[in-house]
Amino acid sequence: MTFSQGPLSGIRIVEQGTFITGPCCGMMLADLGADVIKIETPGGGDPYRAYQTGIYSAHFQAYNRNKRSIALDLKSDAERQVRDRLVGQADVFIQNFRPGAAERLGAGHERLLGLNPRLVYTSISGFGATGPYAGRPTYDSVAQALSGFLSVVTDPDQPRFLGPALADAITGIYAAYGTLGALVARGRTGKGAHVEVSMMEAMAHFAIEPFTALFALGKAPGPNDRPRLAQAHILRTRDDRMVVIHLSSLDKFWDELVEAFDHGSSTLMRCMPRWRLSPAPGPAPSGWRSWTPATCPLPPQTPSPRPPPTRKPRRWS
Repeated sequence: MTFSQGPLSGIRIVEQGTFITGPCCGMMLADLGADVIKIETPGGGDPYRAYQTGIYSAHFQAYNRNKRSIALDLKSDAERQVRDRLVGQADVFIQNFRPGAAERLGAGHERLLGLNPRLVYTSISGFGATGPYAGRPTYDSVAQALSGFLSVVTDPDQPRFLGPALADAITGIYAAYGTLGALVARGRTGKGAHVEVSMMEAMAHFAIEPFTALFALGKAPGPNDRPRLAQAHILRTRDDRMVVIHLSSLDKFWDELVEAFDHGSSTLMRCMPRWRLSPAPGPAPSGWRSWTPATCPLPPQTPSPRPPPTRKPRRWS
């Protein structure tokens, strides 16, 4: 095998997933070269196929590239046997049913691992297989909210959801990550494993920094904490465009921004490095709401010219 074929070339995966989490996991592994066979229900397949339009919607295509599909009615004993034969020759099985549904379809982890002891069985759910929320359905927005993730990305003055289905896709990526780890372990032990991933846990781990800040500082972070500390700003320009500025905490970034603006004689621009962040923002120039003014007693100065940068010739191998 060469890596031009993909590091998972020769690995066969049976995916019985719908919508995003399971299909995203399968797609990530297919991108690495695995042979992914997607089981779909006859007469329509994955519900995401016809989402908004046709049978190859943009949503379906986004999470199902590089796969093959087979339609099986798993309520039929004969077609369950087809699924079982596929699983018997597979390295990985992926499903994102609500806990208990796989068992009713004869696809529980104990049964399939009995058919194929080397199988890596990956199950994805909203809240895990045990606990008070185990039987509840969940959605992207629910996982974002209950995990606390929304509390650090939502504008409290205009609360609303923005962007793609992050929790769904992130959970799929974590599931692929866990599956890869189980495949490596199988290479050492020769035994399969059951990989369990929940949307709730995936999103809580993805937003790990706010949790560690809470435990270390005793204060729940808010949506403005990271932009304030990183000195990151989104500003609207005079011609109604958007510009993103990320100053970090190093003086050189501010110095280079001032130089790029060519405002060396501007008192405001010269004083800006002497401003400091404050938990209680005070009055500030328009567009710099996260800064608090401090005194700037320095007289006007002309910045010393910088020598032109020297560039080394690029060597191509």
